[in-house]
Amino acid sequence: MNRATKNLSEWIETDGLGGFASGTVSGQRTRRYHALLLVAQNPPADRVVLVNGFDAWVETPDGTFPISTQFYQEEAESPSGHIFLRSFTQDPWPAWRFTLSNQLSVVQELFVPDGVPGVALRWRIEEPQPDVSLHVRPFLSGRDFHQLHHANKDFNLTTTLGDGVATWQPYSDLPAVFVETDGDIDSSALWYYSFLYTAERDRGLDCMEDLASPAVLNFDLSKKAAHLLLSAGDPFSALTKSRTKSPMKVFDEVAKQEQTRRSKLGRAGRSISTYVARRGDGKTLLAGYPW
Repeated sequence: MNRATKNLSEWIETDGLGGFASGTVSGQRTRRYHALLLVAQNPPADRVVLVNGFDAWVETPDGTFPISTQFYQEEAESPSGHIFLRSFTQDPWPAWRFTLSNQLSVVQELFVPDGVPGVALRWRIEEPQPDVSLHVRPFLSGRDFHQLHHANKDFNLTTTLGDGVATWQPYSDLPAVFVETDGDIDSSALWYYSFLYTAERDRGLDCMEDLASPAVLNFDLSKKAAHLLLSAGDPFSALTKSRTKSPMKVFDEVAKQEQTRRSKLGRAGRSISTYVARRGDGKTLLAGYPW
């Protein structure tokens, strides 16, 4: 797979509340609606984007390899992680397989549990190898999902640590983002400017956005899988009523429940359930997603 054959097919994971995670197979965000953590403050309405996406790279004795793709002003592409992408599946949820040097393969997967304004991510290497580390830098905004975000002095880049959970609160009038991870958090804050969304440009709309990154998450992939749980309003483990606070165990516990739920629905049922969302004490059918 190279730049000429970059796969911009889209995937979506919905939370049954009006929120979702979505993107392209290549990892490039082409729409303002592509996001990692997009939640409905008043299900299924008042949708806001809290976490837009992330950069991720793997460091090995043979060098550093990106596994994410970003597009900037004037179509500058950096990094180009899609060139290492070898396979993608949506069953039972989105999963990417990247092949790096010496046949080192990294699998990235994510899912959104039903009824939870959150997203669970895991990275693992297929065959154990020494001295392999993963680094993830999340990109945040805090905006209405129809709007775009730009750098400003009011954005709060602080990472608050406590009781095994980190918190990001970009704006005081929006839900906090809770972070549960088995990696180390390096509070190294940066602004990233002029992301380009080509689908918006092609529609003749505003198409550039600035995003903030409050930290880098660091993992030792040579010893175990890496886990990252992001949620809005409360920690992921509390929202899912998990019996444990270990991110790895929470991921495994919720993944097992979610896989069972999806298996019972079947392919057709899963497609239909994508458009069902909670409204008050009942449920409603969504007319569709923004694209």
